[in-house]
Amino acid sequence: MLQFQLLGWILLSLGARHADTAVVLRRIDPSRIEYPLRLAIRDSGSYRLWWERAKNNTEFDSTPAPPVDFAKDLVILVAMGAGGGTDIRVASVDTAGTVMRVGVELTAPANDCNLPAVVSYPVEIVRVPNRRSIVVFEERFKRYSCGEPFAFPDSPEPRYRAAKTVSLRHEWSGGRDPVRAVLDDSAAFAYWWSVHARNPKSPPPPVDFSKYMVVVAAMGLQPSTLHDIRIQSVDSVGWTLNIHVLLTAPCRGCLAGGALTAPADIVRIPKSYLPAVFVERFDDGVR
Repeated sequence: MLQFQLLGWILLSLGARHADTAVVLRRIDPSRIEYPLRLAIRDSGSYRLWWERAKNNTEFDSTPAPPVDFAKDLVILVAMGAGGGTDIRVASVDTAGTVMRVGVELTAPANDCNLPAVVSYPVEIVRVPNRRSIVVFEERFKRYSCGEPFAFPDSPEPRYRAAKTVSLRHEWSGGRDPVRAVLDDSAAFAYWWSVHARNPKSPPPPVDFSKYMVVVAAMGLQPSTLHDIRIQSVDSVGWTLNIHVLLTAPCRGCLAGGALTAPADIVRIPKSYLPAVFVERFDDGVR
């Protein structure tokens, strides 16, 4: 009887979701991060760097970073990018198997909202238990109405079901932290290119940011080979720019090399002003 109880506990621990508590360290609006960004931070150096970068867009913000024990926890930073009346939050954190699923909720006003014409750059920084090496972002976008009844009109931008993506790099990189980013200027692109290039001194390829944007998807440091991440497609159906990302890992019992890897994918897409939503799927070969 005890053997069956032990077996049931093992199966439950492998398959069941575990809800963790996200401790909010700070919410900033406006911040100094002006592009959509999802970042899982695993060390104190990166934490201090991004805490300073995310500070309020004034010279008077001297708020210190709260202490974090990175032996037990990691830090999740989510940035909405430019918007007016927009917001972004870490709504949930779940662990299942080898994956940490971070639920992100994005909100934006409908056209019936008479809001001040002020551009904001909301950011939330939270602390969560460091349980898994693979981070999957599960995102939901909502538009709120300031009056009723209200029928949402069609998107103001042309819709496309499959944007043309141009691969700029797909390889193991030097980046240690899981990253998703949508870049619309050369300075941000140069920074992330240097992080994820095998040769940090290699210049990034030219991009005309009046016509295009660059999407970065990086898996972060992984314990073996056969891990991969790909930006599969991009579409702008509805009110969001949907970026479809596939993460893969070796199945249990599959032979994989013991080398540390950090897969990353960087693509160029047509420029868009819609809120970016990452639509992610994880596949470890288990059916």
